[in-house]
Amino acid sequence: MTTRVTNSVMVRQALFDLNQQRSKLASIQEQVSSGKRINRPSDDPVGTRNALRIRGQIDTNTQFDRNITNSLVRTNGIDSALDSSHEIVVRARELVLQAQNGTLTAGDRVLIAQEIEELHAELFTHANTRRAEGYIFAGYKSDREPFQVSGDFEVGQPAPVVTFVGDTTEVEVQIEENVTTETTLSGRRVFFGAAGVGLGAVPDAGKENVFDTLRNVWQALTLNDLPVLDNALARLDTAQSQLNAERVTVGAIEKRLLDGQDVLRDQEIQLTEALESHEGVDAARVISDLVLQETALQASTQIASRIIQPSLLDFLQ
Repeated sequence: MTTRVTNSVMVRQALFDLNQQRSKLASIQEQVSSGKRINRPSDDPVGTRNALRIRGQIDTNTQFDRNITNSLVRTNGIDSALDSSHEIVVRARELVLQAQNGTLTAGDRVLIAQEIEELHAELFTHANTRRAEGYIFAGYKSDREPFQVSGDFEVGQPAPVVTFVGDTTEVEVQIEENVTTETTLSGRRVFFGAAGVGLGAVPDAGKENVFDTLRNVWQALTLNDLPVLDNALARLDTAQSQLNAERVTVGAIEKRLLDGQDVLRDQEIQLTEALESHEGVDAARVISDLVLQETALQASTQIASRIIQPSLLDFLQ
């Protein structure tokens, strides 16, 4: 039995082939313009799933990198505040040595006490250092100043008392998958020498409350109390060591952050390459496919134009 191929069947088939060629050409043109092999899930469902997984990893790493960047802002602020605080203690020690000069009068020492007042105020400012995200020595209560002062420096009156009202918990952030690190220091430990919690200013053994040390120096100077000044030198030395130790700690934190950032940058390169292997196109291949498809469409158009010719009946109608 023979099958008769009518003109209408040939026309439909020609039109179908022509539309197929146009669809393929449009797909290749989209790949050329976007630079991607996958422009919609239907292009490659498996490849789309893998690409989404990689994009999720890239987004997660971007957040980790943002955490590190923000943390470095804090640690830089902490290091700067500690450096300035250390210089304050060094200057206070120089003033104590100057005040121990036996040729000075009580009035001379009162004048020196005035600079101690200024140093105390500067230390208070550094202890309440603020960066964009909040007060860096306040722990998780970073929306308010962690140190408060009551009283004024007035000769014959009790010297000001500084209290800590921040949070002693050091802020932790995630910098890699399953890796977290502290990014702040406890202000109470740094300036009060106390590792515990609460508002108290009693330092741990071998530590100093830096504010109280300056406060006692001021009192000794205004009272012309030389024995207390002698004792203050040792306390200031301890305070210097204490602040230096905290700088070492923040230096170690910064190194962990920078090392984590390096890891993330390496992973970013690898993930970007993996994503490109799933979504990207081979430029040379896709251009070659474009030329071939354009040639194929041109041929199909010529064939269709021969098949779809006006018949005699078309002219008679």
